[in-house]
Amino acid sequence: MRWTLWIALGACTPKPAEETDVPVDTDETVPPEPTVPPEPDTDPVPTDTDPGGGGGGGVGDPTDAEIRILHVSPGLPSQDMVVNAMLPPTLTDLRFLEGTPYVARAYATYAFQFLDAGRPLEEAWTTFDYELLTGRRHSMVLYGPEEAPAVLALLDDDLAIDPAQVRIRWTHVALALAPTVTLIETLTGTVLTSDLPYGGTVELDHLPELMQVGADTDADGVADLVFESFQRTAGEYFHILLMTEVDGTPFLIGHASGGVTPRRELLP
Repeated sequence: MRWTLWIALGACTPKPAEETDVPVDTDETVPPEPTVPPEPDTDPVPTDTDPGGGGGGGVGDPTDAEIRILHVSPGLPSQDMVVNAMLPPTLTDLRFLEGTPYVARAYATYAFQFLDAGRPLEEAWTTFDYELLTGRRHSMVLYGPEEAPAVLALLDDDLAIDPAQVRIRWTHVALALAPTVTLIETLTGTVLTSDLPYGGTVELDHLPELMQVGADTDADGVADLVFESFQRTAGEYFHILLMTEVDGTPFLIGHASGGVTPRRELLP
């Protein structure tokens, strides 16, 4: 996976930004800025001290926005991302379960295109406009089946996080599971979020304690699937996705601010 230049573009007409799910048709301008690819997470209980991690506040320069990309579409090949139809691609060869760090770009509305790596621009499977807001962080998640991928475009609320808590975005993109799930913290029995739909996402604040999360897939109030435990850092913003492999095996994957994508497996 590799970031390249974001060519200065003629800004599109801005339109209201919102947290949107952009189906089968879903970073910008600023001086070129290479980024360091994420390192694999090997800590069995991740605490994410990667650069660019944690904390509210987001961007240093208030005239800039930030964006990151995550590929969690099983079976979908490596992806290129093109901005405003300008070649070469801004992001190349983003592979399944890879995520990028946040990168700073000028705030504006841009036209984004995603396509299989190395393919010509006319084969892009999605084209959409999205506004990067000044001083804010944004995420794009590639998800869904290989034959009908989609992009979840998200405005990340990492502002005013309580320094004694961690803010986690929970997202359901598990193709092989029920269309709605309830997430339960199984060490305490606390319901984290009820009836989370496929493609749905919610941001919640938690104490930075050891968590073991399960999924109730049949609405009986009991976690049918329980995953390995993890613990995040106070003051951090972190994204956790419930998903499945190509063969239907469920697991959790995280996306840290610095691009690291730790994974938690299903317990026996």
